[in-house]
Amino acid sequence: MPHSPKENSPSNRFRLRVLATSDVHARLLAFDYFHETQTAGGSLARIATLVGKERAEAGACLLLDNGDFLQGEPIADVDLATVENAGNPIVQTMNAMGYDAVGLGNHEFDLDAPLLRASLANARYPTLCANLLPVEGDPRYQNIWVPRVIVPVSLADGVQLRVGMFGVLPPQVIGWNRRRIGGGLTGIGIVAGAQSQVDALRQGGADVVIALVHSGIGQETQSPFSENAARHVAAIDGVDVVVAGHVHERFPGPRYPLGPNIDSARGRLFGKPAVMPGAMAAYLGKIDLDLERAVGADRRIKWKIADHKSEVLSAMEYDEDPEIVAMLEPARTMVQARLQQVVGTVERPVTSYFSMVQDDCATRLVAEAMLSALKATLKGTQHEDVPLVASVAPARCGGREGPDSYVEVAAGALRERDVSEIQPFANYICLMRVTGAELSDWLEMANSLYNQLLPNRPDQLLFDRDAPPYKRETVFGVSYIVDLSQPAKYGLDGTLLRPRARRIRDLCWQGAPVLPEQEFLLATNDFRGGGGGNFPAVDRDRQIAIPPVLVRDAVVQHLAQGHYVAGKTLPSWKFKMLSEVSAIFETGVQAQNFLHLIPTPLEPIGTSEAGFGQFRLNFGGEDWPN
Repeated sequence: MPHSPKENSPSNRFRLRVLATSDVHARLLAFDYFHETQTAGGSLARIATLVGKERAEAGACLLLDNGDFLQGEPIADVDLATVENAGNPIVQTMNAMGYDAVGLGNHEFDLDAPLLRASLANARYPTLCANLLPVEGDPRYQNIWVPRVIVPVSLADGVQLRVGMFGVLPPQVIGWNRRRIGGGLTGIGIVAGAQSQVDALRQGGADVVIALVHSGIGQETQSPFSENAARHVAAIDGVDVVVAGHVHERFPGPRYPLGPNIDSARGRLFGKPAVMPGAMAAYLGKIDLDLERAVGADRRIKWKIADHKSEVLSAMEYDEDPEIVAMLEPARTMVQARLQQVVGTVERPVTSYFSMVQDDCATRLVAEAMLSALKATLKGTQHEDVPLVASVAPARCGGREGPDSYVEVAAGALRERDVSEIQPFANYICLMRVTGAELSDWLEMANSLYNQLLPNRPDQLLFDRDAPPYKRETVFGVSYIVDLSQPAKYGLDGTLLRPRARRIRDLCWQGAPVLPEQEFLLATNDFRGGGGGNFPAVDRDRQIAIPPVLVRDAVVQHLAQGHYVAGKTLPSWKFKMLSEVSAIFETGVQAQNFLHLIPTPLEPIGTSEAGFGQFRLNFGGEDWPN
């Protein structure tokens, strides 16, 4: 760190270290609950060890979390009645680690209000959310969190610093989780919510303001309700430091080249120190602040950030904190016992290794379960004879979650742990009316993450490693071809890029071409149906009221009734054959053990530096599936 300017006394320069996690998704232990093995992946127990090291080196230190911590791993679903004294294991772990403040993320609202309240009841840190406001007269969300807090921090020589903090998140969560939230909350935009808290914190005496922004960095321009707006929060006068998140990326880092008001080398947004610490407890954000104290013209003490260093630290090489591991053993044992319960059988392995290159059994199983549940619900109604299709995205399919994040379920008994692996989040089924033209547009968006493949260029990357697989929806019940010689119609954020572009070919229902005006019922989950992912044709008025059914419960019921038969396919999709074109497809290394079960011609060619298995897909080969 550079020294302070000569005209400033060294006694007026102080160091504050800010450590931050985000999008932990209940990854408390480096343990694979689905296969009951230890892993080399991230965990909050590893981060605890790293935090101990970083705290020991720093004089003054804050530990913060930026949301999406209560959902994602089976241990998050532990029955709180069985751990009454310890409370929620995620909160228990964060208490033990000494978190100073925690912001809420959108996935915290995957919990019903009573469970969210009970889960946070034992928290020994303030929980922050400033832009979701409990509706007056509705008690469900009252007094679960606060919008802001001022935390006193002791610096060197006993000097006191008042650090103000607030949390904001995408207000779209009210739509994404409409069935749970109902009319219990209203939302305001991320930037508007941030602005209101900065003014209040400064008036309350905060010397430094840290924004916990559960949001990606976002585009140069923004709307009042932009989902990703961290850079625009940084632009607010009075915000000193930004912790971003939500999109599971790292900043500073090469993913963000230098751009308008983005310094990816120094870790700055609009000149303010910023960090985004990845996801799944694999990384720890770290900002060292050099603070300068001076007396202003009004004789009041003023603080400013004279210099800083932002970085993202890997926790992967650290051993797990043995005290954290021991503390979590009772909860882990209870969860493992529950996950052993048999719910059905499958005749062939169920995996997500090939979800990005063909119709696969993991997403097909979920689609079949959703359709089975809905057919029973719609029987005897005015919708019974309307064509019914299901859209499903792979929940665990690599990407930013890494090369070990794939579904792999052996043939034979299917257990609760397997259902949790296939469907890790507690989403409800959502049903919408769409036309054939809108269904085609939905599929254009679902296939926007693939790169355009050009002729006479061997081994092009099929899709960028950073592309989010959860946006790659497959619609079951119709057949169609995906033509990657064409550019994408939509951007990954849902922006219409090329109105005339068309990747979806030969869209058919029961062998007949789908007509633009033809009516369909599209089954999806409540996140997607509430606007998550910015898919076209999503409108609350299009939704059909159905009884609440969790996707997980539909899968369990489907299996219990013995309806699922591996290899019995619903109509689905395939890539268009392209001459003189090959692409590199990255997936889990273990995919090579299942190549004999799939028709898609994949040739193993090695392992990437990130640990993904690499396969060549020859789009013009003689063995291309019909």
